[in-house]
Amino acid sequence: MKKTAIILLVLFTAAFAVRLGYNVFVAGLNTSPSVYYGADDGDYDAIGWNLVSGKGYSITPGELTADRTPWYPLFLSALYKIFGRSYPAVRIVQSLLGALSCLLIYIIAKRVFGHGTALLAAAIYCVYPFAVYYTELVYTETLFISLLLLFALCMMKIKSQANSLYFLFCGLLLGYLTLVKPQMLIFFPVMAVWCFYSVSRSVKAFFKFLSLALAGFMIMLMPWFARNYLVFKEPWLMRAAAGEGVLVAINDKVYRNFNERYFISRLR
Repeated sequence: MKKTAIILLVLFTAAFAVRLGYNVFVAGLNTSPSVYYGADDGDYDAIGWNLVSGKGYSITPGELTADRTPWYPLFLSALYKIFGRSYPAVRIVQSLLGALSCLLIYIIAKRVFGHGTALLAAAIYCVYPFAVYYTELVYTETLFISLLLLFALCMMKIKSQANSLYFLFCGLLLGYLTLVKPQMLIFFPVMAVWCFYSVSRSVKAFFKFLSLALAGFMIMLMPWFARNYLVFKEPWLMRAAAGEGVLVAINDKVYRNFNERYFISRLR
């Protein structure tokens, strides 16, 4: 037990040091996000700051939006509330989350493959270039990956111990993940199949535990749906771009000057 604790501490420290070092010496701790309309990092940053400033859930102050799902902007707003509009704080916290993901990878891999493989997987993730790079960006990826790994660990837990609280927590986590990246909405059927497999195909137990997971899932989603219905009269998860991504990426102007890829969005 003591040896495992030391290994986890070394992994966490090394992963954090790599990410912090990258942000300090390569990316720049205080580098501002993109400012053009339609840039993911610029939008998230604007929403997070507008929430703290009392200007609503908006990219442009006063113009309420559902263009971005809420949990990453809320994560930013919590940091901005504590530290001010501090990009170093965001990058340091994201470096900590990246280091936590390294530990979660070790724990998950050890349960499936054993200590040696788990150590190798965690060591690779410790220095994996994209994982390090994402901590620089005011993007969802670092938060999403850590939550996704926690969700995977929880799913493994319900396989070994069919406890009501684990199923409820899995539902809550999946709802949270969906409000970070809406693509996770389609993962609920996968979770349902896993629930069925986890309770040894008992139909009665399956419906009991699936109901708990669904309750947690909907508890997380319903406030956002209700807010969008009250504001826009439609219960959106996220406003559809309606082909805008294609328009801003594939046209003669963008071919000539890649930096003009968002000119349509700016004119919208």
